[in-house]
Amino acid sequence: MVAKSRSIRLKLTAVFLTVALLAIIFSIAAITAEIETAKRAALLEAQDVANAITTATAEDFLAPSLLQAHLMDLHRLYKRDLFFVDMKKRIIADSDPQEIGVIFSADQAGEVSDTLRDGHTRTFIEDDATLDHPTKQIVLPIHENRTDTNSAIIGGVVLEYTPIYDQLMLRARGQIYLTVGTAFLFVLLTILLWKHASTLILRPLSELKRGVDMLGAQDYATRVVVEADDEIGALAKAFNRMAEDLSVSHAKLIEYGRGLEMQVVARTRELSNTNILLQEEIEQHKLAARRIEYLAYYDSMTTLPNRSMFGKLLAQGLANARRNKKQLAVLFLDLDRFKNVNDTLGHDAGDALLQEVAKRLKDSLRGNDTVARLGGDEFVVLLPELDDGKQAETVARKLLSIITKPFSVYDHELRITASIGISTYPKDGEDEQTLTKNADIAMYQAKDEGKNNFQFYSTQFNAHSFERLALESSLRRALERDEFQLYYQARRNLRTGQIPGMEALLRWKHPDLGMVSPVQFIPVAEETGLIVPIGAWVLKAACQQNVAWQKMGLPRLTMAVNLSARQFNDANLLRNIQNTLKETGMEPTLLELEITESMLMHDVERTLQVLTDIKKMGILLAIDDFGTGYSSLSNLKQFPVDTIKIDRSFIRDTPGDPEDKAIAEAIIAMSKTLSLSVIAEGVETKEQVDFLREHACDEIQGFYFNKPMPPDDFAEFLKTKLTENAMEPAPSNHH
Repeated sequence: MVAKSRSIRLKLTAVFLTVALLAIIFSIAAITAEIETAKRAALLEAQDVANAITTATAEDFLAPSLLQAHLMDLHRLYKRDLFFVDMKKRIIADSDPQEIGVIFSADQAGEVSDTLRDGHTRTFIEDDATLDHPTKQIVLPIHENRTDTNSAIIGGVVLEYTPIYDQLMLRARGQIYLTVGTAFLFVLLTILLWKHASTLILRPLSELKRGVDMLGAQDYATRVVVEADDEIGALAKAFNRMAEDLSVSHAKLIEYGRGLEMQVVARTRELSNTNILLQEEIEQHKLAARRIEYLAYYDSMTTLPNRSMFGKLLAQGLANARRNKKQLAVLFLDLDRFKNVNDTLGHDAGDALLQEVAKRLKDSLRGNDTVARLGGDEFVVLLPELDDGKQAETVARKLLSIITKPFSVYDHELRITASIGISTYPKDGEDEQTLTKNADIAMYQAKDEGKNNFQFYSTQFNAHSFERLALESSLRRALERDEFQLYYQARRNLRTGQIPGMEALLRWKHPDLGMVSPVQFIPVAEETGLIVPIGAWVLKAACQQNVAWQKMGLPRLTMAVNLSARQFNDANLLRNIQNTLKETGMEPTLLELEITESMLMHDVERTLQVLTDIKKMGILLAIDDFGTGYSSLSNLKQFPVDTIKIDRSFIRDTPGDPEDKAIAEAIIAMSKTLSLSVIAEGVETKEQVDFLREHACDEIQGFYFNKPMPPDDFAEFLKTKLTENAMEPAPSNHH
């Protein structure tokens, strides 16, 4: 509306200005026409006079006196100043006789000369300093023969026509004044009409413009003044109605907008919260995806590459070795006796130790070498692009050296060793599976060589590997084929000399290999889990034998049976013990179950609960191989045990070795403090017996008294001792 109002104002102004300008232009044109008409009439009259003058004959022109007389007559007749000039512009006759003989030069542009030359009539302004004001002159040529226009020019006449022009202009001046007056009145009328139009049209339009501007500024209370009852007035009324409607609508819109704003704010807040939750969920999915990808290729505990990633890296290393004609080595590393750490200090300590081992291995290798954890305490090292096998040997020695250095785990100083097997490309294999398998075989050879060493793979190692597989296969069928036997070794009371009980020891009589040492098959049974059913068979067979000997009239002796770590952690242990006692008729008080010190310290809370439940059955409890673990007096006194068995490693060099002697003395003293009986294992000499008796050890067990015997031989041994009166029945309670 603002733009339209301005446009209307400009258009109206342009129309009135155009009309006024046309009036002025028309007046100027009329005045110019009057002036031109007067000028043309003056010229025509002057030319007529000049033509009349030039009717003089050439003879008159050549007779100066006649020509002067003729000119004076004309001057008196027409009251005009005039003069004749010859071809050299010399005045030969003039109304002013004084000018006769003078060369005319007042034609500034040489109009007289031009007329004398070409015979064309011309006008010019004579500008002579002697004249009061410039005069208008007309020059006509005089021919020698007037009848022949082509005849020679003999001179010319110059005639003043200013008076004629002034007279005509005086008559035209009234007409000019009338024209100017008419134009002025027309312009004045135009101005008045413009002002009236502004009052009737532009002011209402300006008012409408103001109203529109106010509405544009969101002033919905504004109204315009209605000045007339015409079309613009109707428009103003319509504007006011529209403003009223807009005011009402605006109020409603504000109210609706507030409600809508509240809804938008609430919805925005809800969407924001949803977006935050969605972003968190997306991040969780991303983290989970990265975690899954990480777990697929890396060991979560040590952050080392796992078996899958090692396989990829080994395949890549083999490809590079083939391309560059280099060697490559795989080192298979297994920690020695790592199980003792888990059994003694628990799996948390074992995990911490594995993390420290992983860090040491990683820090000791080159940047392009790779160390991975395959699982458990098994690590594998990839040495790519070697020039010869000696480099692998150097690395193996370095790894063994760093592992033997003490580890600090949970305030315990631990010393461990490792066994390493090495296979090289291309000598020991050309693919990942063969190289890894052969390095594993070489590692087991290092174990057999006494641990804490490394071995390069040799084809002869396969025979050892096949023997182990055959041993495992035979072990799985040994129970079915009734190939296991129990041997028994008696214990002797150092104070009374009596035999209070014996220990059942497992033996395996292989149909082809003969007697297989427990040192060979027990670790295999532990690794494969076969130790659980084998242990259950040992418990049942020992109880049956004890009951059978009692029925033969032999004394009621305590029967000690070892529990393996896997057997102790079996969820069915308590039920199996109860069923065995019930099925065999064995008195619980004559059964003594032995667990190792390392088993005691693993998952203390569960161990305490299991031992308490066993103790409630009336069964005796003993700690076997005491001194090899990491238990302390404060740990030991919380368990319901009855007996401590000193490990044979502390008896073997006693009393000659001061350190072993001190340890044995300390264990006996500690046991007495806790009111526990003490049994020394592995006693083989009289010096050991004397030392143990001197330090109040309760019982001994070993080759000095008797070697492990099969059931029949042991029965005869017991009868012999009974005959010699060296034996009395043991009380129902060991203590």
